[in-house]
Amino acid sequence: MNAVFWGLLGGLATLGVSEVLLRWWRPRPVHTFWKLGLLSTVVRTLLVLSLLGAVLASGSLDGRLFTPALLGSYFVVLLVETFRHRQVIRSK
Repeated sequence: MNAVFWGLLGGLATLGVSEVLLRWWRPRPVHTFWKLGLLSTVVRTLLVLSLLGAVLASGSLDGRLFTPALLGSYFVVLLVETFRHRQVIRSK
């Protein structure tokens, strides 16, 4: 159960990364928004892969429970981020 909790928390942390980058990028023009999407994807992917690598290498949590929880919450955050980006683009 502990592995599932930390996996969900790790995936949800990517939402925080997205929000920070979105607030930082907001004053820029809309036509450069693709750069935010690319930057956000790279940063979130590095975060998820580093969390996954650290947990699997250390063996501190059960990887069979941690991995699906991490990836599942990460994909949910991708959907949320898509709607947030569309909202920001439409508001400009």
